[in-house]
Amino acid sequence: MPNTTNGSIGRTDRYDDRGVITKDNNSSQNLFLESTQVTQFAYIVPSVSHIQFQCQFFEHFLLFVMNDTLGLDWDGVISHFPQEIRLLAAKFTNVVIITLNKSISPAQAEEVLGREARVEICPDDERENHGLWKAKVCRQYNVALMIDDDGFVVAECRSVGIPALAVNAMFFQTMLYEF
Repeated sequence: MPNTTNGSIGRTDRYDDRGVITKDNNSSQNLFLESTQVTQFAYIVPSVSHIQFQCQFFEHFLLFVMNDTLGLDWDGVISHFPQEIRLLAAKFTNVVIITLNKSISPAQAEEVLGREARVEICPDDERENHGLWKAKVCRQYNVALMIDDDGFVVAECRSVGIPALAVNAMFFQTMLYEF
């Protein structure tokens, strides 16, 4: 990381490979801790290059630490946010659609997402506890992130260590009708 001048207090900061400020006296402090110290007379405003470095570091961190499979529900997720999900899916190496909708085919998924995706449809005997079934499928595919509109699915995924995000398609529909 190149040295940058911090405009708020006019000193040159050096950043190591982890984005930590290294001062001239060779001591390192975390930028967050330094910027929130009560005894300091001014807040440190990170430079644009430091923020860019932090974003690049975070992106590389995600690629190395997280698995690279995105899990998606169809109804209420892909069906309501196809363009946004298409952009997100492009960032992952693998995509698996985990759904109760029996009419979804791999060809339809590819058409909507603009890329290949596996499709897993819940069997009839698992529908009563579909949240647990979806969590098991996420574990099977080593999913890095599951996105669903059902809070019970999100809870089941999180209970087995799968990061999950709930989207609210009903709120989205309400907003469309009001405007």
